[in-house]
Amino acid sequence: MDRKRWLLPLALGVILVGALCFWGYQQSLARQRLTTVLNNKYYRSFYDLLENVQNLEVLLSKSLVAGGQGTKSRLLMDLWQRANAAQASLNQLPVGDALTGRTAKFLTQVGDYAYALLLQISQGKEVTESQWQTLQALYQQARDLNGDLAELEARLAGGKLVLSELAREGGRLLGR
Repeated sequence: MDRKRWLLPLALGVILVGALCFWGYQQSLARQRLTTVLNNKYYRSFYDLLENVQNLEVLLSKSLVAGGQGTKSRLLMDLWQRANAAQASLNQLPVGDALTGRTAKFLTQVGDYAYALLLQISQGKEVTESQWQTLQALYQQARDLNGDLAELEARLAGGKLVLSELAREGGRLLGR
């Protein structure tokens, strides 16, 4: 009779421990799935940023040699849009504003400058020599940023960096 008193609480305890272990396992699987989804979002944002910055460099170089007003207008419009898209991608990365401040500032400057030149050209005004020099400087900065992003991409592709660790490691590169 004394054994039966201990058997029921023991069986309930074993069932409770088993249920808790099953629940913990399910929570662990759910966390792994969410981590994978989040990392995939980070990778997409990073590669969107990379693509947009590469296109910024190309568009800046084209705008330096463009001939007609229509061509210049299209290039500046594309430049403005790509800068805004790059800014949006940068904001999706797991890096704080303090670390990406200079990169964000550069992207904003490129977009704003392209938009200002676009308005100037649409009003029939010519682009001045100092404005062309500013475009040349922005082109150089875009090349430098592309180099930094290529280095970061190589580390990602080599498995030396995970995007969830970008706040610690990549902020140094993106902060330029």
